[in-house]
Amino acid sequence: VYSDIDTECLQPINVWTDNYTNASFIVGVEGDTAIGGAILARKLQLCQWTFAAKPKHPILKRMIDNIKKKTKIFIKSKKDLSTIIMDWTGPGLWTDTIFDYLNETFNVNSSTLSKLNQGRLIGDVYYLPVAAFSPVALSLGAKGRNNKEALVYHDFQG
Repeated sequence: VYSDIDTECLQPINVWTDNYTNASFIVGVEGDTAIGGAILARKLQLCQWTFAAKPKHPILKRMIDNIKKKTKIFIKSKKDLSTIIMDWTGPGLWTDTIFDYLNETFNVNSSTLSKLNQGRLIGDVYYLPVAAFSPVALSLGAKGRNNKEALVYHDFQG
């Protein structure tokens, strides 16, 4: 499990997958413009502040490879790198990497996860709805950090 230092685990990790023991990767939806809320780096964006993965999961390798590729591109572009962080190492690239894996491995696209209101296992990846890792995103259907669906609270301190 990886979780930013400014997060709080609200439920034991062993209950995150609703007993889907063959899940090798766990990720939550951060935002979904089909439901509402602000536009982020992607219309359907996945949480980067907390996730769980079995060692050497292919998504992690892909993410590292994608960061290396983007670094070469961005350095050559001579742009202000602080303005493109969301697509360099942040949630934009994270979301793209996970959806690329999902599409290439299981022939499923991101629209399958739009408006998700309960956990869903696709292949070896368990996707959690907004309420799980973004419990205070009330405009997206979350019901607060004290709701039983809330698994992690992120304080956005850095």
